[in-house]
Amino acid sequence: MHLVDDYVALKALARRPQPEWADDPPLVPWVYHVRLLRALLDKKRTGQLSQSAYDGALDDALNPSPQVLVPLTTVPDSAEVVQLMEQHAIPMAAASLLQHAIHHDATAHFHPLNYTPKVREAIQKRGVTTVVHDPSDWPVEHRADR
Repeated sequence: MHLVDDYVALKALARRPQPEWADDPPLVPWVYHVRLLRALLDKKRTGQLSQSAYDGALDDALNPSPQVLVPLTTVPDSAEVVQLMEQHAIPMAAASLLQHAIHHDATAHFHPLNYTPKVREAIQKRGVTTVVHDPSDWPVEHRADR
C-alpha cells in the first residue's frame, strides 16, 4: 500500500506514477486530497502546487480513476493524529498520513516540501518506509497517453 501527499497525488494524476504502483494505485489521505483540490480550485494561489497544475487537473482530482489514485475517505483516529502532532511537532496533514501508514503498514510518499526535518524524524522514529520524490520533474506535465 502506498500513501501519498498532495504533490505526489498530482504527479500520479498526471499519469506519471511509480512503476511499483501499476497493480497497487496510491491512496491519498483526505486531508491531502482537500489540500490538492483547494490548490487547484483557487486560480489566484501562487504556491508550487497550484503552479504545477496541468490543464484538466481539477477534473482529474475531483474524479480520479481508481487505477490511478484513490482518495482515502476513512478518517484516522483523531486522538492518535493529535498525539503524533504533539509528540513530533508535525502538521496535521503529515500526522494523518503517518497514522495511516503505521496502521496499514504502508509506504509513505512525500514531495520534499512536505518532508520537513520534523516529519522525517517522526517517520524514522515510527519505522515507516518512506519515499521522497525527486522535485526535478516539477512542474507536472500531463501525459496524453491516458
